[in-house]
Amino acid sequence: MSSGDTSRDATGCDCITEITPQRGQLLKSNGYRIVGRYLDEHLAPGDDGYLGKALKPGEPQTILNAGLRFFPIFQYNGTQLGNFTYDKGYDQGKKAHAKAVEHGIGAGTCIYFGVDYDATDEEITSHVVPYFNGVRAGLAELGSRYTFGVYGSRNVCIRVSKDAGARWSFVSGMSWGFSGNLGFPLPENWSFNQIHEYQFQPGWGLDHNIWRDGGDPGVSAVGQG
Repeated sequence: MSSGDTSRDATGCDCITEITPQRGQLLKSNGYRIVGRYLDEHLAPGDDGYLGKALKPGEPQTILNAGLRFFPIFQYNGTQLGNFTYDKGYDQGKKAHAKAVEHGIGAGTCIYFGVDYDATDEEITSHVVPYFNGVRAGLAELGSRYTFGVYGSRNVCIRVSKDAGARWSFVSGMSWGFSGNLGFPLPENWSFNQIHEYQFQPGWGLDHNIWRDGGDPGVSAVGQG
């Protein structure tokens, strides 16, 4: 598997770091046009491993004011197989809906739910697809205001899109050692391909994403509720 020249220009990125006005302007001046940010974090301040990665109040508008768009990501401990059950997907789908509404994100927006480990094909069948069926049910119970996408290896994205109906795929392309990336094509519905992780500035790590023409347009305006 190859991601090509991982230093090539890309207009998409994602990070765990709050986008302040200054950071937004830096992203824009470096050619970025859209940034992925997390809707929530499963750990509380003070817990071991807490990253403070969730969107802050007012941050979506700050991003838009910088001339950028953003796309929402939701991941609660998505690095372990045990996170992926129907019930957890159902619960997390509803949590993601509530957080998106809290930030004034409009109807029709795609929220990407993360599978941040090398799930085997058997695990995708037994755990990951049921989790996303739960996500879909949780969102549907609240009126299907939002669609859902999948972050993961090529095979995860292909399978979840086919078997659970994910709208868009956000491919963890820089995880070149993942078996789910080896020998698999990009999913037909890929919108973002994460090809490189680097220190954009001291203390500010950034993932460099190819944003596909005609893919997910992201969020370009926020409102109330």
